[in-house]
Amino acid sequence: MTSFLFAAIHANLSAFLPLAILALALAILYEKTNNLLACITAHSVFNAANVLLLYLTQSPVTRPPY
Repeated sequence: MTSFLFAAIHANLSAFLPLAILALALAILYEKTNNLLACITAHSVFNAANVLLLYLTQSPVTRPPY
């Protein structure tokens, strides 16, 4: 249930299923490791990968100049 809540809070219908799967994986990771830092790290890696993919798939015209 919390996985679906996590996905719903992001308010992005197209990303709902991937976020629900991520949340489920993070919950399982926490249950296996009993370590919140592992979940925070995994979530950070997921976010960084998404930002990198967004940056790499933008055309040079729409890419911010930094």
